[in-house]
Amino acid sequence: MSDPTVLAQILARWDQVLKAALAGSATVDRDRADAVCLEEAPFVNVLVQEVPSTRFSDTTDRDEAHIDLRIYVRDDDPTMAAEAIHQIAHKALMADVQQPQPVAALRRISASFELQAADTTSLIKTVRYRAQYLTPATTL
Repeated sequence: MSDPTVLAQILARWDQVLKAALAGSATVDRDRADAVCLEEAPFVNVLVQEVPSTRFSDTTDRDEAHIDLRIYVRDDDPTMAAEAIHQIAHKALMADVQQPQPVAALRRISASFELQAADTTSLIKTVRYRAQYLTPATTL
């Protein structure tokens, strides 16, 4: 299991970066329900899924977390609206030089669109990032 302190630092930094970059464009929060996010669109919901650690060396573990940005929009052209928000967020995250020190790699690994059947102006875009970071090895 990954180090919760390091993951908390990474997520706190993401909160700062995303809220600053998307101020006036979208609300940013973590672990909110889909219905709430759609109602408050444009909205970026940050969700985290931890991945089991792997041994990097005798003294170091390589930890990984999948961090999803779920972008909720309501617009006449929802795909373009979601893309615009994602581009701002992606550029800010990748340009951030103040990521917590142990972050070894940050990559976008997938993206998908989910049109809302009841409302053709609503869309959810999910973008998954993989954050890899190094922590002292656990010996449990």
